[in-house]
Amino acid sequence: MGEALGMVETKGLVAMIEAADAMVKAAKVTLVGWEKIGAGYVTAIVRGGRRGREGRHGRRRRRRAARRRAGVGARDTASARQPRRRAAHRKGHREREMILAKIMGTVVATRKDERLVSNKLLIARPMDPHGTPEGNFLVAVDTVDAGVGETVLIVSGSSARMASGMKDCPVDAVVVGIVDTIAVPEPQA
Repeated sequence: MGEALGMVETKGLVAMIEAADAMVKAAKVTLVGWEKIGAGYVTAIVRGGRRGREGRHGRRRRRRAARRRAGVGARDTASARQPRRRAAHRKGHREREMILAKIMGTVVATRKDERLVSNKLLIARPMDPHGTPEGNFLVAVDTVDAGVGETVLIVSGSSARMASGMKDCPVDAVVVGIVDTIAVPEPQA
């Protein structure tokens, strides 16, 4: 692997020292020198290997090669068409579906992202249609003024950001409806 030459131009000596320090720490390079350009601009010059540039892709190539040596390859075409199953420990995790849940309490956060100011945060427990709790508790943003003890509908993931007033908000779960009744017919024998 050949050596690389790098230069960073900054305004001021302090910024140049910080930039040079970051380059030396992030890659296998050494500081060759620095020059005053004029009008307060300074250039740092470094030389060395390209370890920092290889980064994630180099590790990925090495792992792939190790898997090939061990006889572990890509999934065959028949299994590649089958959707992958969720791990058993993630059974309660739901994605891309509406969640039926009961509101268990509220969350008060005095310091939070500015886009969440004036939004009520609720603690909800997912449940099945018969009212049996399932899965873990979750925190959801309330858009329908739900209260403690009510049964609600929650959307999560990218669907949560489609809810009213949630565009560009850092949310993963949003209460989008209050359930009045649930009717599940009993299976007939």
